[in-house]
Amino acid sequence: MDGIEFRPGNRRVVHHALVFLDASGKAREMAASSPDGSYPCFGGPGFQAAGLIGGWAPGVTPVPRDPSVSEPIRKGMDVVVQIHYHPSGKPEQDQSSLGMSFSGPPTKGRTAILIFNHHLDIAPGDGKYVVKASLELPRDVQLNGITPHAHYLGKEMKVSAHLPDGSTRPLIWIKDWDFNWQSAYRYKTPIDLPKGTRIDMEYTFDNSESNPHNPAHPPVHVHWGEETKDEMALAFLSVLLPTRADIRELRQDMGRQYVDQFLAQVTTLQDLPHEMISPQAGDRLTKMFQLFDKNGDGKLDDDERAQMIQFLRDIRQQQQQKQ
Repeated sequence: MDGIEFRPGNRRVVHHALVFLDASGKAREMAASSPDGSYPCFGGPGFQAAGLIGGWAPGVTPVPRDPSVSEPIRKGMDVVVQIHYHPSGKPEQDQSSLGMSFSGPPTKGRTAILIFNHHLDIAPGDGKYVVKASLELPRDVQLNGITPHAHYLGKEMKVSAHLPDGSTRPLIWIKDWDFNWQSAYRYKTPIDLPKGTRIDMEYTFDNSESNPHNPAHPPVHVHWGEETKDEMALAFLSVLLPTRADIRELRQDMGRQYVDQFLAQVTTLQDLPHEMISPQAGDRLTKMFQLFDKNGDGKLDDDERAQMIQFLRDIRQQQQQKQ
């Protein structure tokens, strides 16, 4: 598959859509148990996806076809469309559609890197709440696109790259974010980012009464969440690699970095980002938390958290030595 386009049928209630590949048959099994041939879910799609191949949000236009980074869809896989609907207060109908185009096998790899901060605690009346996040690239990549995302309280977005040679490359700067006019931005020429590059994200939110997009009047406390009245602070970085075989290694390296970031901020079980990880990963992290909560008080102090992180790093090092 070298191109995909989602068209919402009812823009009043379609909040966003994501398109997944399912090689397990789990989605088909869940849909078969429902009289309308679909199934409800919130957050993730309800199964371990074999890939995320596309999506849509208000304002997004289709990315031009590129056969060099086509996505293989193996025989027997299901294409699963997850649509997030925003309630309007009355019965609604929707008949959204999906188009896909196909070509030959890819000649290079493409995947997405996610930068985010899910620790959002935006007080009512705060007109300048700043959220920051950083990650480090574990290998050389070419950045060919970026998709920032927030909800109605988003005001300003900046993402920049700080290269190992000390130079800085601005990647995107949106000075007046509009939830109803989002986009997946594609660079005219891919940007070379070497291993060790630090990507910084800085978002500003306006939870004041003067924000005309604020869905709450008077303003209320807002945290991270999937619903439109909640908030998000993230950006998808579309990167190119020499071959598809390089994708797995990059994802593994980034996965380890994400886990370290999660655990470095975990104090209680409620701090685990369950809405952003698979149920299996959530269960493993919960058991790990309980193992290192030596005094059983439901919290990790600095020493307990440091021991847990070091334990996981030692396991990774042993696994790498065996490879």
